[in-house]
Amino acid sequence: MEQNNYNGTLQKPVGSGFNAVSTTSDVIKEVDLNGKIAIVTGGDGGLGLEITKTLSKAGAAVIVPARDIEKAKLNLQGIANVEVEPMNLTEPVSITSFAEKFLASDRQLHMLINNAGIMWTPLQRDSRGYEAQFSTNHLGHFQLTAKLWEALKKAEGARVVTVSSSRHTIILLYYLMMLIIIRENTTNLRRTANLKQLTCYLLLNLIKKPVRSVSVLIHCIPV
Repeated sequence: MEQNNYNGTLQKPVGSGFNAVSTTSDVIKEVDLNGKIAIVTGGDGGLGLEITKTLSKAGAAVIVPARDIEKAKLNLQGIANVEVEPMNLTEPVSITSFAEKFLASDRQLHMLINNAGIMWTPLQRDSRGYEAQFSTNHLGHFQLTAKLWEALKKAEGARVVTVSSSRHTIILLYYLMMLIIIRENTTNLRRTANLKQLTCYLLLNLIKKPVRSVSVLIHCIPV
C-alpha cells in the first residue's frame, strides 16, 4: 500500500453543475469567447487538443506552441482560429523567443493553459542537465508563465490554468530535492512521474504569493 503524505485541505464540490460525465461542449455551452486569446501548451494532442477545439468553437483565438510544427499543424487541421508557433518547454531560449514574439504583438492574453507534460519516459536531460520531466512539466511552464505575465495582466481578469492530478499526494518534497535538484538518477519512473503533479502545485503557489493584488486568476486542475 502506498503511503499517503497529503496534509492539505481536501477538495470540496464547488457547485458548478457539472460532473464526471460532463463534456467540454456542456461546459462551454452559451459561453462567448470572441475577442479572447488563449495559449494552450500541448494543444495539438490528447486533452490539449480537446481544449483547443472547445475554445475555438466558442470563438477564442488559440495559439498552440509546439516542438513539432508539422505534426501540430496536421493534428489541428480544420480547427478555426488556431495559430501554431515553435516552442520547446525544455529549452529556456525557445520559451523566451516564443513569449517575446507574443509580447511584441501587443496583444492581451486572456487564458494561459499549461497543459503539456511528459511522464514515465527513459531518463533524459535538457541542455542544463535537468531531468526532462521536471524541465518540461515545471521549469518550462514556470518560465512561460513568468514571461507572459505582462500580457496576462493587461487582460484584466486573465486565467492561468495548470493541468495536474491527484498524484501529487503520494510524493514527498525530498524526492524533488534528491532526484531532480541534485540530479540523482532514478529507476522508479512512477515516483518521478508523480513529481509533475507536485511541481504543478508548487508553480501555483510560487506565482500566487507575490501577485495577490493582480487581477489574474490562477488554477490547478487535477485530471
